[in-house]
Amino acid sequence: IERGTQQGIQQGIQQGIERWIQQGREEGQRSILENFLRVRFGELDALLAALLVPVSALPATEFTLLLLQLSALTGDSQGIEQARRLLAENVLRMRFGQVGDTADATVRNRIPDLVTNLLALSPEELALLLQQLPQLSDDELLTRLSNSAR
Repeated sequence: IERGTQQGIQQGIQQGIERWIQQGREEGQRSILENFLRVRFGELDALLAALLVPVSALPATEFTLLLLQLSALTGDSQGIEQARRLLAENVLRMRFGQVGDTADATVRNRIPDLVTNLLALSPEELALLLQQLPQLSDDELLTRLSNSAR
């Protein structure tokens, strides 16, 4: 029993350390992205700011690709709109497990419309939806985004 207790404690400590490392990585990526967007576009609007946290959870390779894509955008209003779309697209792809080249064709084909619907939400509605994202099933999220178009 004592040995099992000790192993359980060690496993709990290890999981805690891994979570701490992951949170630190995500916070670092969020800070990099926030500073990058501020330098590129000036002040962050509420939509860009709301998308920072979920995008920060991207795997390092995908996060780097996102930064490269953002660096190619112009610093004007059109560039800001493209940045919003890129961030929203990455959030949705990550949410539906579509990061990289493993995209399911059905969801992949719906992503552009879902991005449009996501960005049509008010900043408050977007922030709330993104906060609830981990608890929503795929069907619930698709329904909410489909309903937001109406």
